[in-house]
Amino acid sequence: MPTLKFKDFPNIFKSITPLSIVRPKVTKAYFAEATIEEVEVESESGAEDNEKYVVESGDTLGAIATKKGTTVAAIIESDPIITTANQNSLSIGQEIILPSTVPAKEKKQKITFKKVDTGNLGQEIYVVVETELLQGKTMAINIRQGKEKGIEEQDKNLMLKDDQGDYSTMVKTTIGGMCETDYLNKDDFADQAIFKITIDSSDKEKKDGWIKSLNDATDKKTLLYILADAHTLEEQTELNIQYLGDTEEGEIRGEKITNRWLDTDGQWFKFKLSSCGCDRDLTEQEVKDIIIAMRKSETYVYQGDNKEKLFFKDNCDLPEDDKTFKRFAEELNTVFDDYDINTCLRRMHFLAQVYHETDRFRTTKEYNETASYAPYIGRGLMQLTWESNYKKYKSYSDVDCVDDEELIANDLQNAFDSAGWFWKQGKVLSVGTTWSPPASAPSYVTVNSPSYSKTTITYEDEDGDTKSYGTIDMNLIADDDYVDVISWLVNGGGNGLTERQDYLEELKEVFEYDTKCKNKG
Repeated sequence: MPTLKFKDFPNIFKSITPLSIVRPKVTKAYFAEATIEEVEVESESGAEDNEKYVVESGDTLGAIATKKGTTVAAIIESDPIITTANQNSLSIGQEIILPSTVPAKEKKQKITFKKVDTGNLGQEIYVVVETELLQGKTMAINIRQGKEKGIEEQDKNLMLKDDQGDYSTMVKTTIGGMCETDYLNKDDFADQAIFKITIDSSDKEKKDGWIKSLNDATDKKTLLYILADAHTLEEQTELNIQYLGDTEEGEIRGEKITNRWLDTDGQWFKFKLSSCGCDRDLTEQEVKDIIIAMRKSETYVYQGDNKEKLFFKDNCDLPEDDKTFKRFAEELNTVFDDYDINTCLRRMHFLAQVYHETDRFRTTKEYNETASYAPYIGRGLMQLTWESNYKKYKSYSDVDCVDDEELIANDLQNAFDSAGWFWKQGKVLSVGTTWSPPASAPSYVTVNSPSYSKTTITYEDEDGDTKSYGTIDMNLIADDDYVDVISWLVNGGGNGLTERQDYLEELKEVFEYDTKCKNKG
């Protein structure tokens, strides 16, 4: 045991407890999911102990109870003079003894975090970093490619999206920042840095590369780890922090810095594609699986040499290079992005309609080429029809489909884009603020009393005149799962209604909508 001696008094000494160096620490870092629950708690309100209230003109016992945050029954119980019988006989200047406290119930939110070892592209997830003696300091994290090359080179930082929607390879937050929230248990996190992130990229080419890498991987996943850093940040370089991670990331002042977590076999975070179809591109294989499943649902369709081919009908003059699932997936994802078709439900409704309109993705052109409205017969995935609609789409897209109407049927990009345009803003209605079906609409359309906001589209026609029309965003109807209403608006009647209903149900099975969609209400 150390001994304390005094220089001027050598005969005086004292044995003391050994001194220890107290260092701030970073003890853990892990991925987590959050659970938020409502908890009913008691709060104290009402009068202070022995408070007396002096009755004023116009006071009633009920009004006094409301004013003081109590109840009539509690006042009667606390005041020895007031009874149920005389409670309505208050006099001005009368002193009333108020109850000291009145228990009240209120609901507050409680948040808890559970460690997880798997996550998906585009999924919101948390990273929790546990510390000691670092409250109020800044913590930064990187998520890195682990073990071997995967979606990035080994040890390379991945792009992250923070809870503000900003993209960066490094995310920062304040340790103990959760204490500034309204959660009931916020003080439990005084020594923790809580990050809400999404492993994602705003660079579509980069994201497509990630998707391809995950699809090409044998087990359809890659391994990641966390790097936590507080000692290299501005104004924190002098902090003598001890990191208790799994592996090393350089050194400082001659000491190895073990600030990597999960960077070892058995601990890796397993990152994969989401099985939910919301807010991400569908892969080529997923698109193929969807279309084949749809065709198999009708046995007379799934037969012959062409049962798994696209746009093979004799009247479809798309280039052969465009009749592939790869090109189909590319254009489909572009339409999803451009026209806000971004949830499983919206995508399933869109696909159910265009699947029927194109005779099961077997053509991009109406079979009846001698119809009264020729040459402006149905073309594209949503079968753009009538000269007036071709003119509107030309004004929107600059595709000269009025002089050359085949540009809609024979160019895959136009075939898809015209469908997305119609879905979002191409259904021509009267100008106004709200759409509801007319009284003449069939009962299957009016039964739920649908009502949606309209948008006014202003465009310049071929003569240079400014014109307007009202329209409705079909996404809004898809959000309510009203396939009958969408079918009536798309087709103008009941043609193929049963098939469209059946296609939607089949798509819900293929998407595993009930069990895997993160946005299912």
